[in-house]
Amino acid sequence: LERNIEIQNADMKVKKMIKKNLIENERHKSLMISLDSQYKRNKALIVQNIIIISFAFCVIVSFIIYGLQRRKYILQLKNEEVETERLRNEAALLHKKAEDDRAIAEDANNIKSKFLHTVSNRVRIPLNTVVNFANMLINNESANAIDKKKYMAIIQHSSSRLSIFISNVLDYSNLTTGKYQMNITKCTIGDICKNAIKETYDNKLPIITEITSKIAELTLMTDESRAIRVISYLIDNIFVYTQKGVIRLNCSLTDNEVVFIISNDDVTISQEQIKAINRYLTRADGGAENDMSLHLCHVIATKLQGTCYLETEEKRGTRFVFKHPCIKSQNLLTDND
Repeated sequence: LERNIEIQNADMKVKKMIKKNLIENERHKSLMISLDSQYKRNKALIVQNIIIISFAFCVIVSFIIYGLQRRKYILQLKNEEVETERLRNEAALLHKKAEDDRAIAEDANNIKSKFLHTVSNRVRIPLNTVVNFANMLINNESANAIDKKKYMAIIQHSSSRLSIFISNVLDYSNLTTGKYQMNITKCTIGDICKNAIKETYDNKLPIITEITSKIAELTLMTDESRAIRVISYLIDNIFVYTQKGVIRLNCSLTDNEVVFIISNDDVTISQEQIKAINRYLTRADGGAENDMSLHLCHVIATKLQGTCYLETEEKRGTRFVFKHPCIKSQNLLTDND
C-alpha cells in the first residue's frame, strides 16, 4: 500500500512537472511569438526610417544639384550678358569708326574737289594771262616799247605767280608723303626780306621795311628759299586781311633767335577770321591757296626749329610772327640804327 501510495505520489509529481513544463513551454512560445512580432515591427520601422532617410537624402542632393545647376546657369547668363555687351560695344565702335571713315572720306572728297577747283583756277588764270600777253607781243606789231615792256612785266609777274603756286603744291605734296627735305645754307637777313617782298603776289599796299643795317647784314644758317617763302606767304596772307594802310616788315634780334614781324594798321579783321587763320596755321583745311600757304608756313617754321603764329591787338592791327633760331653777334648789342 505504501508502495502504491509512493507510486501515486510520484505519478502526481511527474504530472505536475509535466504540466509545469507544458505551461513553461507555452509561456516560452508566447514570448518567442511576442519577440518575433516585435522584431518584425522594429525591422519594418528600420526599413521605413531607411526609406525616409534615403528620400530625404535624395531630396537634399537634388536641391544641391539644382542649386549648382542654377548657379552655373546664372554664371553662364552673366557671361553671355558680358559677351553681348562687349559685342554691342564693338559693334558701336565699328559703327562709329565706319561713320568717321565715311565722314573722313566725304571730307577728303570735298577737299579734293575744292583743291582741284583751286588748282584749276590758280593755274589757268596766270597761264591764260601769259599766253594772251605773249600772243599780244607776237601779233601786235604796232605796240610801242612801253606797251611791250608792260606786257613783259605782266608775263613775268604771272609766270612768277604760277611758279610759286606750283612750288606750293609740290611742297604740300612732299609734306603729305613725308619727303619734305631742308637745304641749310648761309644767307643774310636782308637778302631774305628783299627776296620775300619780290615774291609776293600783289603788292596792293606799300610795304615798309623796318630793319637795321647790322641786322640786315647778319648771316643766318637756314634754308633760304623756304625762309623767303614763309615771309612772302605771310605778306600775301596779310594782304588778304588788309583793306587800308601799309604793310610793315620788321626784323629784330634776341639772344638766340631772329624775329620777323609782318604787321598792318588795319583793325577790321574779325574774330571768325582770327580763328580761321589759327586753324589754317596748325592744319591744312580746305586746300585753298591761302589755307595751304598758311599751313606750309607753320610746317616750314617747325622744320627750321622756329615758330609761326598770329598776334592781334585791339586797335593795333594784325601781326604775323616768324621766329627763326640763330646765334646773336656781340657787335650788334649796342647797335641802334
